[in-house]
Amino acid sequence: MSGITHCWYCKGRIHISCTKKGQPRLGCYNRAKGWDCGQRSAAVGLYEKQIEEYLDTFHIPDDYRNRILEAHRKLEAAYDNTNEERARWEAQLDRIKKLYKWGDISEEEYRRERQAVQKGMVALAPETRQTNLDKLAEFLTNIGEAWRAASAEQKNKLARTLFQEIWIKDNQVVAVKPQPELEPFFELNYDEFVNKVMKKRPRWDSNPRSSA
Repeated sequence: MSGITHCWYCKGRIHISCTKKGQPRLGCYNRAKGWDCGQRSAAVGLYEKQIEEYLDTFHIPDDYRNRILEAHRKLEAAYDNTNEERARWEAQLDRIKKLYKWGDISEEEYRRERQAVQKGMVALAPETRQTNLDKLAEFLTNIGEAWRAASAEQKNKLARTLFQEIWIKDNQVVAVKPQPELEPFFELNYDEFVNKVMKKRPRWDSNPRSSA
């Protein structure tokens, strides 16, 4: 969780340190420097357990593809640049064909650049996006178990894979910002998380759509 965790009080970075007995704790770096910050340090395991509770609520519904793709379609309707992207790829493909025909690039360069262009064009296809969603859903299905079984180093890497930011206030994780490609899945599971976890905790003034 180091590197992506922030202090709710002063908005500064949260750093990891160890007690004399070697027990890891998370504390505010600004407070450690002498700043006036009310953040109290706590054991890393306390926050890791809360992330575990969050991930344990994850459930991928049977109709998740349609629900997430529909959300994507609504966003794309506002600023859809798929046609522009496709036109740029096609123009680039035409350019490298001409360069190869004129002898300005070798066959090896032509094949390499053509492969890159074709890969970019495939990524624009709706079926590719659905395949990516399937892979993400499979990854998240047992994410709670994966977190539980992970070592401290693995948890840190996994946290960075899942989240852009984690916000803590005293001894509680109060908000998270998922990685962009995972955000639709977090949105799907928000209500279940609130019902199973958040109602058992004190309520903070956190972002209601990304609370943890």
